[in-house]
Amino acid sequence: MRDFASHLPLSIVADLVGLDENVSGKMLERVAAAFNALGSMNARTRQALQTAFGLVEYVRTLRPKNLKLGGAGRSSRSPRWPPAC
Repeated sequence: MRDFASHLPLSIVADLVGLDENVSGKMLERVAAAFNALGSMNARTRQALQTAFGLVEYVRTLRPKNLKLGGAGRSSRSPRWPPAC
């Protein structure tokens, strides 16, 4: 049940955003680490930070062209990315 309970929200969010199914392998680990990195600096926070930064690095690489059409990250009405400055 634990595997199902953790996989279900991840697959729903990935589908809503438009992420590829292959992404979910490390995503659960990275999201858990990001959660553990919040709060006061202690052993758990320090241990989680490196993995949590992996989530930040991954998210920074996302572009609409890399997402599935129809997801929230790349709908037919999405503005041009990056926006013109």
